[in-house]
Amino acid sequence: MLLRPMTPSSARSKMSETTRPVQLSLWSRLWPCFLEPVRGPAWYVVQSLVVCCSSVFLLMSAVPIAMIVIGALYLDQCPIERYIPIYLIVAGSSYMLRTIISAGEAYYRRSRGPASSNEEQQQCKGLSWPLNLFIIGWFVAGNVWIFRAGSQVDMFDSRSPYFCEETLYLFAYWLTNVSYLLLALTCCCACCAGLWACISKN
Repeated sequence: MLLRPMTPSSARSKMSETTRPVQLSLWSRLWPCFLEPVRGPAWYVVQSLVVCCSSVFLLMSAVPIAMIVIGALYLDQCPIERYIPIYLIVAGSSYMLRTIISAGEAYYRRSRGPASSNEEQQQCKGLSWPLNLFIIGWFVAGNVWIFRAGSQVDMFDSRSPYFCEETLYLFAYWLTNVSYLLLALTCCCACCAGLWACISKN
């Protein structure tokens, strides 16, 4: 029986046939190792935070509109502190304007791409910084007006000089408290994320 000589093409095909099962078996062994950390507890924590943040973002998008509407409806129904409805209207308008400016800056950076210079980026940031400072100052002023009236407010007798419409005052009061709660929750999440990053790095 004569042995036929092996050509280079047949040798390459023979080698590929022999090595392919080894590659598949190695990949099938390594693939669960890649999946395991992704689907671990940290992955589910991250996904839960994404869902929570998305829900909070959708809720916060509707809050400025509610602030403007409630402040306008009860504009003259808080004689104990007439600036509370004005605070809601101005704050809601400022938040909406800040959202529009942020969306415009993001669209401008995306449309310009890497071609945008540092000077152009600084000009974009220069539009939002004064508004951010105003929002912080206005929030502090609103805290003063809301909590100063809290000890004497009367939400039932509309003829009283200490009267403030119940829906108006409770909305402003709890909105301020929820803002502090979200701020504390954000700081806590940031600290936990930093601690997790330090532990993972070590």
